[in-house]
Parts: sequence; C-alpha cells; structure tokens
Amino acid sequence: MPLHTSTLPPEIWQIILDFLSLRARRTCLLISKLLHDIAAKAVFSSIVLQFGSWCDDPDASEASEERELSRAWDILQYVARNPSFAANIKKVVIFSFLKESAIFDWRFAACLIMALRELNNLRSFTWYNTTPELSSDVVATLVEFCPRLEAIHVPIPHHLRPELFRLNHLRSIYIQLREFSTVNDSSYVITRVDLAEYHALISANTATLREMSFWYTVFWNMTPAILQNLTHLELLLTSELQNIAQLLQENMCLESLTIWPSMRAPPEFEALKLNATAWPRLTSLKLLDIDTFFFDDDDVDGDNPIEAIANFLRGRRNLRRLDLGLRCEFETLLPLFEGFQWRELESLDVLGLALKFDVTVEDARMIECCIPRGLTALSVSGWLDRDICATFLEAVSRIPSHCIIGISSRTMQFPGFPNLNFLYIGDDELYTDNDKLEHPLDCDDVVNTLQRLELFGYNKTVMEVERQGDGTVLATSKWSTRKIRFRSVEDFGCGDWEWLIRHHLISKDLF
Repeated sequence: MPLHTSTLPPEIWQIILDFLSLRARRTCLLISKLLHDIAAKAVFSSIVLQFGSWCDDPDASEASEERELSRAWDILQYVARNPSFAANIKKVVIFSFLKESAIFDWRFAACLIMALRELNNLRSFTWYNTTPELSSDVVATLVEFCPRLEAIHVPIPHHLRPELFRLNHLRSIYIQLREFSTVNDSSYVITRVDLAEYHALISANTATLREMSFWYTVFWNMTPAILQNLTHLELLLTSELQNIAQLLQENMCLESLTIWPSMRAPPEFEALKLNATAWPRLTSLKLLDIDTFFFDDDDVDGDNPIEAIANFLRGRRNLRRLDLGLRCEFETLLPLFEGFQWRELESLDVLGLALKFDVTVEDARMIECCIPRGLTALSVSGWLDRDICATFLEAVSRIPSHCIIGISSRTMQFPGFPNLNFLYIGDDELYTDNDKLEHPLDCDDVVNTLQRLELFGYNKTVMEVERQGDGTVLATSKWSTRKIRFRSVEDFGCGDWEWLIRHHLISKDLF
C-alpha cells in the first residue's frame, strides 16, 4: 500500500524526522514538497562558515582559503536575502583562521552583519579563534536581532567587548582559549580587569545560566549565588581551585562536572572531600590528568588523593558517565580498584580510564574485574602492551552491544567484537603518521571484523562505515582534518561518544 504523506499532519512528520540521521533527512528533501519543507527546518538549522584554515591544517593553501571565503560569502548573501530560509537557522559556527586578515575587509564584515540581522530564531553562536577577531559590531547585532540566543562559544580576547554584557538570557557560556596555538601555554595570565569583565558577563545571566566552561583562572573569586543554578560546569587547565568546595556546596542542581587541573599546580581534592554527599543529581564526572606525583602526605592531610575520589563515588547511584585520567603508581589506585565496590554505581553506562603509568598484567586483571559488565561505553588507554590489552579485551568481549571501546596499543589483536558501533584506538605513537608506525593496525581488517562498527578511529584517523543489511562493508569515508579537530555531538550522532573523548587527544591538537 503506497504511503501518502498528506495523510499525517506536519507535526507528526516533524516528530518522525527528529529520529532520523542527517543523511536520511537530506533524502527527505527530494521525496515531496511536504517532507522537503519539514526536513529543511532540520537540515538547514545550522550553518558553518570557514574564514581560512588553522595553522596545522595540512590541506591549507592560499587558493583553498579563497575558496572557503567565497563559499562563506555566498552563504551569507543567501541568508541575508531569504528571510524564510534564515528563519530555520538556529546555530551558527564560524572558524576564524585567516592568515591575512586584510582579506576580511569591511564589505565582508558588513555582509556578515546583514545575515545575522535575519537570524531571529538563532539559539547558539560559536566563533573559533581570532583572525579576524570577534568584533563589537557582531556582538551588538546578536544582542539586538537575536533575542532567542541561549548559548555562546567565544574565544578569550585581551578584553571582552562591552556588548557581551547585554546578552542577559544565556543558558550556556563557553569561554575558549584566546588562540588555539597557545592551547598548552599554562603561562597565559588573565588580569584582574579580565576577571571582572568575565564575572560581569556571568552575573548578567545568573537567572538563566545552566552550563559554563572556562579555561585558566576565570573561576576565581566568584560567589555561590552566581553558580547555584548551574547544571553543567567545566574547569579546564585551572591552577587554583581552593574555593570550589565552598562555591558549589549550595548547588543542588549540578549534573555534570569536569575538572582538568593545570600542570603548574596540583589538583584540589578538597572539593570532593567536602562534597562527598552533595550534588545528588550528578550524572557525569570527568577528572583529567590527576597526577598524584604532585602530592605527599602533607598535601592532603595524610589521605591518598585517590581515596578522596573513591569516597566521593560511593553511593553515587545516579552517576551515568565517569572519565578518569590518572598519572600515578598502581598502588595509589588501590582505593579505587580494590577498596571500592563499583556495583554501587548502579546507573553507570559510560566509563573512561586513561592509565598513564606502567600497567602490569596483574594490574590489568584487577582493573578489568572491576569494570561493570553492563556498560554501553568504555574507553581504556595508557601504557599498555599486547598481553595487557588481551586481558582487557577478554572482559570487553562480554559487554553488551553498542559499546565504545578505546584501547591504547599499536599491537593489539581483535578476537571478536560483534556488537561495537564505535571504536577509537590511540596509542603512544599518536603523533606519528599511521603509515609510518612500526606495527600499525589494519583499519580495513578492523571494520570488517567488527560487523556493528559505524565509526572507527585510530590515532589521527577517523572513518565512518556504511554497511549493507548483512553487515558487509559498503563504503568507508574519512573525517576531514577540521572535523576531527572540532568534533561535535552532531558529528558523532551520539552525545555519550562525544563526551567520552572530549578534551582527550586525537591529533597533536587539544580538544
């Protein structure tokens, strides 16, 4: 019986299309006028503009920059001249990496402003890097013509534009590093004036703000009232966290917390010690580069800092995602893998373990015995040899379908992963080209062996896998360098996958 699209109301079709992939939605554009109009709202809900290429892009050239800039010009012109099309756009992402800022003249800037004036339904605005810099005119346009704007993702300039303070209905604020070339520069200093301006922006959005992500010292000297309604918080390369415990004690809404301490100073565990029973709604916890070699007994009142983490995790029945990056001796980890009962984490679905120390087979066996068998996502990386990987793989093979496995070893074997949808492998030769590795993995063998695999990553390569109904590989396509560098939830098609490797390395750049 033929299906007539007109028999269902558009609202029902909209709900159906919400469950489809982006590729399937694009196909719907060609089926009928009704489905075209409905699918267009999703397919064209976001636009990506590239002004140049960042310095590490191997494909960058003057000609390619001109092509990208010309393409961006055409998109902006179309948006400015078609209000009905502009009404569908809810997200704008701009990559600002021009090598010659003079190319971006006043005419291009005016074209960008004209397009933004038509985006009355814009919800999210992202601006990567500073060549050209995010201008006060752009911010002023967002304030005046984009009343529904909820999320900004902007770089740290030398000073924030005053117009930013007029954005007072934001739910999400992500302050980037000033420039991606200085991403590992822990000497970057934020002045008192900078801090005052950042805090003014946050204070202006206290009533609506739910998600924040900051680098360096932006978190300093905030008041509990500013943070009490937050549900998601990321503190990245932060050198001082002494006041985090007091600031967040009153927060009963926190659902996701990421702490990545700076290498200049040890992480602050007092927050976990004082808040062991706080944050009842916490479902996601990511602790990166927790280096216990910074500590002696006097640093944490005689307690093993890992003990603070283990105590914090006890009874966390709502915790669904956990990612731990650990630099220490295995004996230091015993409170986690010997004294802690992982079955207490009843809801745990996603687990990441970055074990940056010399792991023995005995260590690996103890760890794999603790890994919950009901996981849907697992990432294990570190200094692992072939025998140790085999120990983990034996456990992984018993995990239910749709798992994510990331195990670090260039010599690992694949005895069988019939249910994997996503696999990423990053080893200690991450910065070496795959074709120059001494014992590289055969990517084709991997995607043919793992018949449920939809996305596969190995060091600096990420490929999508298209299959026939019987699981046979139909085609593979590699992600571009830019897509790997700026990977997003939309790229993965799964929020858990993106969260699991967020702020981990895929190339020499930081994510």
